[in-house]
Amino acid sequence: MKNDIFKKNNKFIRKIKNINRQLFSYPSIKYHKIFLNNYWQIRRSSFEKIKPNDFQLERARLLDKFIKNEDNLLLDIGSGDSAQLKAIKNIIPKLKIIGSDKDKFACEIVKKNDFECHYLDGNEKTSDLLKKYSPRYITLFEVIEHMYCPEELIIELLQNKSLLKIFISIPNSGFFTHRLRYLFGRFPKQWIVNPNEHIRFWTLKDLRWWLGYLDIIDECEIIPYKGISILNRIWPNLFAAGLFIIINNK
Repeated sequence: MKNDIFKKNNKFIRKIKNINRQLFSYPSIKYHKIFLNNYWQIRRSSFEKIKPNDFQLERARLLDKFIKNEDNLLLDIGSGDSAQLKAIKNIIPKLKIIGSDKDKFACEIVKKNDFECHYLDGNEKTSDLLKKYSPRYITLFEVIEHMYCPEELIIELLQNKSLLKIFISIPNSGFFTHRLRYLFGRFPKQWIVNPNEHIRFWTLKDLRWWLGYLDIIDECEIIPYKGISILNRIWPNLFAAGLFIIINNK
């Protein structure tokens, strides 16, 4: 009984510390010249001990609800350290998965974790990539907020009619901790290594407008996820930490 109370108290204290860090803290780092292709060298120094986090596991569970044929191929764009691929493979073991990334170091991590990986050199056309692998599903998890113009990529992907669905996840910039940072005079902190990581931002309302702007809102479903349980269903724009988008290619 005492152990249970102790564990609950520790969990509560960790949550309070985490919220305090989200609201008031800045990371203890010094400026250094930023190289676009060394993100994963900084964030992940080892190939070992790569374990999916709660967000990655939840995205994999959501993905499972919309994958009709597990024998089809999924191409993941922006695979990073492959933790998300591990989560998907654990939940949908029969699904064929190919990862990809523009960071060579990240590609090596993906291969070390037993996934095929395609290096995106920046000169390859999206249409050629789709022609090479013929995926039925595309995932862009925590990717488009890093892109200057994700609209072009999404529209180009949808032009390939052999593609059934595109799955996207993004942070909800309307989450209450981000709003409170504004209240205390700070910009929302959604980055990990460098302040320049995220260059696009969406709330749930912004996302609905944006999908209409792309003229694909009728083919889309949005699922708010994570954040504060129960409240994230009642007031998702305020209490859901992430947004999961399913785009049906019709």
